[in-house]
Amino acid sequence: MHRFITPHIETLGLFIAVFVLCCLLCVVEMFRPKGRSEPESRAIMDLRNLDQSVAAYEFRCHALPASLELLTERSADGLPPTLAENMLIDPWGRRYQYDVSQRHSESGKPLIWTEGKEPGKPGSKITNWEVNREIK
Repeated sequence: MHRFITPHIETLGLFIAVFVLCCLLCVVEMFRPKGRSEPESRAIMDLRNLDQSVAAYEFRCHALPASLELLTERSADGLPPTLAENMLIDPWGRRYQYDVSQRHSESGKPLIWTEGKEPGKPGSKITNWEVNREIK
C-alpha cells in the first residue's frame, strides 16, 4: 500500500510548487508599474530602493549621505553596505543621479533620478519624487 501513496504525494508536492510559483508571478505583476516598458519598470523599482536606502542611512547616521556611493560602503560603525555597487546603475547603463541639495517641498526627500532611455528628451527623466507620488 505504501508504494501507491508515494507517487501521489510527489504529484501533490509538484502541484503545490507550481501553484506557489503562479501566485508569486501574479504578485510581481500586480506591483509592476502599468503602461511602462520593462527598463522603465526596473528603474522605478530601483528608485524606490534607492530612496529607502537613503532614508535608512539618514535614520542610522542622522544625516543624508553625501553621495549614493556611500550606500555601497561599509559604515563607520562596521555595518555592511546597504546596496551593492551595481544597484547604482540604471537599466540603460548610466549611474543614477543624486542631488542632496534639491529637496522635495513636502517630504524633504533629496532628489534621485535617471535620465531614462533618451536623456534630454521631455518625459524620459524618472525621479524618486514622481515614483513615490505614484504609489500613494
